[in-house]
Amino acid sequence: MKINLHLDHDSTPDSLRIVNQEIYEALELEEVDEASVLSIIEKRHHLIESILASLPEAEKREFAKSEMQANKVLTEHVKSLLSESLSSIASLKRGQKAVKKYR
Repeated sequence: MKINLHLDHDSTPDSLRIVNQEIYEALELEEVDEASVLSIIEKRHHLIESILASLPEAEKREFAKSEMQANKVLTEHVKSLLSESLSSIASLKRGQKAVKKYR
């Protein structure tokens, strides 16, 4: 599934672009592996903390502001996946009840 997710910004370093690409690829799979996505997101979080620690004060604020927006986009996408999963589960449960009813 092709996703429309943009986590990179003007001040995204190459190391973070690579991790963001891993997230894109993990989320584009037909069956999303939640544990894998969580692991990559945690790796992204630690990398961002490391980048922030290494930036001069003048650049920290702008980088953090851009990353907050990227995190918001990522969070919204993951929430939509959760919503889709819950909807699928509810539909499956209704189907199971209908099958049991007609047995």
